[in-house]
Amino acid sequence: MWVANDGNQNGATPDTIVRYTTSGTFIGTYPAQDTSIFDMIDNKNGIVYISSFDGNGIKKIDYLGNPLPDLVGANVFASSQQINLMANGNLAVAVFANLSSSGNNAGVYVLSTTNGSILNYYPVTSSTLRGVIETSNGSLLYSTSNALFSINTTTGVKTQLVAGSFQYFTKADIPSLGVHDTKKNSTKIYPNPVIDVLNIDGNENVENIKVFAPDGKLVKNLDVNSKNYKLKVSDLPAGNYLMMLSSKGSSSSHKFIKK
Repeated sequence: MWVANDGNQNGATPDTIVRYTTSGTFIGTYPAQDTSIFDMIDNKNGIVYISSFDGNGIKKIDYLGNPLPDLVGANVFASSQQINLMANGNLAVAVFANLSSSGNNAGVYVLSTTNGSILNYYPVTSSTLRGVIETSNGSLLYSTSNALFSINTTTGVKTQLVAGSFQYFTKADIPSLGVHDTKKNSTKIYPNPVIDVLNIDGNENVENIKVFAPDGKLVKNLDVNSKNYKLKVSDLPAGNYLMMLSSKGSSSSHKFIKK
């Protein structure tokens, strides 16, 4: 785990990079090559990539903090924010602002980690982009001050998923429900397919219902607190939907077809 330290609060050494194990054991403190570090990502093979908000490029260090040749030099991007490694080894970069001198405008960039070359570029309005991450199906998610979007990297098509102001991403491994949780969430939904009203019957209170459209967009988000609920779906277009039910300490997912 890598942490960028800017100030000297609590006795910390300013303008340094600090390394810990995932259990919190301190490993070492290394001088930062750049005093405007925004994000760091470990390739788990001896190299750490470091983005810069002040346009100082994307730097590299080894596990001892020794500087390596820059992946991207200074004045190529105006402000590189979140960076994330992709499954194919390339680097996804969220660039915040336009840079007229290089011609590289704000957007999501895919860079080669071999030589830093730009492999793909997806434009985003300047001064709105925040984070970027690859999903398991190879698409890219990016967040802005206005909404959450996905990019189909095969077609280049961008789709808004949820409106709102968003920041940055991480990945989490969520274990599947155990036997105990499955029993607790033995909820019945009917009729399925449904035309107007979907009945939800459970053995404990459902606190929240979320419904996602086929494109992943959140179309319903309801706080209900009821064991039995009649969900109006007549306003939804025909198609296949995913419904997430949240109860105290557990959750379950259900698919239904709107006719």
